[in-house]
Amino acid sequence: MKKFYPLILVFFLSLIISPTNLSGQDPRILPPKRTTPERAAEGRTKWMASRLKFDGSLYKIIYGINLKCEEKVDSIHLLTTPLSSKKESYLYYYELREKELKKALPSELYDMYQSIKEAIKVQATELKQQ
Repeated sequence: MKKFYPLILVFFLSLIISPTNLSGQDPRILPPKRTTPERAAEGRTKWMASRLKFDGSLYKIIYGINLKCEEKVDSIHLLTTPLSSKKESYLYYYELREKELKKALPSELYDMYQSIKEAIKVQATELKQQ
């Protein structure tokens, strides 16, 4: 037993002196807070209203569409399945939102919305290439 005392002492000293955390995570790094579906829908609707310049009655309709999509996407996000299996569901609900937006928005506003989205995609592609 006396042979093990130095080993035990070295082990405990190394634990005390060691800068690493036993849990394997840095306690200073916190996971990012997720936004609520309501807040995400509100942000998306405000962005659309500022870009497309539509009125209050249309705002409520667009908010309802965005909220419904964000709630579905949030429920998918909470699943513990891998991201690769979630992608199809995400795309389905985003396409469903686009169809509902096309019905709700006047054609000139929907066309403007599509051109703004396309410009953002082009800009993002250019930034990736730099």
